[in-house]
Amino acid sequence: MIKIEGANFHAAIRITDTAPPRYLGRLFFLHLVQCIYAKRFNRNRGGDNGGTPRKVMQELRTAALDLLKRNRRKSGGFSYTVPSPDTYPYQWLWDSCFHAIALSALGETEYAKAEIRALVSKQFENGLIPHLIYWEKPPHAAKGKLDIAWGRDGTSSITQPPLIAYAVWRIFERDADTVFLERVYPALFHYYQYLLHERDPHARHLIGIITTTSEGVTTADRELRALTLSYIDRDLQEQTGLDIAAFLANDIAALEANFRMKHVDTLTELLISEIAKRQYR
Repeated sequence: MIKIEGANFHAAIRITDTAPPRYLGRLFFLHLVQCIYAKRFNRNRGGDNGGTPRKVMQELRTAALDLLKRNRRKSGGFSYTVPSPDTYPYQWLWDSCFHAIALSALGETEYAKAEIRALVSKQFENGLIPHLIYWEKPPHAAKGKLDIAWGRDGTSSITQPPLIAYAVWRIFERDADTVFLERVYPALFHYYQYLLHERDPHARHLIGIITTTSEGVTTADRELRALTLSYIDRDLQEQTGLDIAAFLANDIAALEANFRMKHVDTLTELLISEIAKRQYR
């Protein structure tokens, strides 16, 4: 995280030239336009172009809100924000919570409330709020990795970390709408009860969630498959090019030590250099 001096704003600055599409809808993952704004803050403090940090911040807020509004969608009487119109054209639980926080911070509390209402409208009987809602499927939507047989109609059958109560609280802090709070509270209570009763088997307030795209009609089937050797082997090959046997045949500690000795310092220096170049360009 980098704090821009002279402005009450923290931003996660990504190093890639093009941010992955999924993150484009989030205020907190805006590229900060390759740190150009950081440079403008430094220049504006000197007054050499007549600008002010407040003006630049307003430009950033306007750009963020414009992006979020462009990604707004309506379906089935509800409205929500998609992370990316092409690559991720649906509603995600965690993404929508961040969208709601950002929208309320930008003064659009009604949009933020709509985001929450859309999420809880698909809540399961046991309290689970699905991590993915297929409101509509655009004809140009990416195929393959999102066309998953979840065993549910119009949603996934898994969830994500419980950020939704925090998102609701941030909205409430903005406009103190007790009616909205009263209407969504039962769904939130039901969701967190589900997490406590079905995702905390040892009663340690440590929630367990296995996120998997493996096949299976029920969540239990999917999680069991995700833990089988065949799926671990497949994922390992995708990530490393080695199957389990080949991976375990190596001296793993030696591989790690060799990588640390040969590459970590160089990669760290490159990262620091890239951040410095982009911050002061």
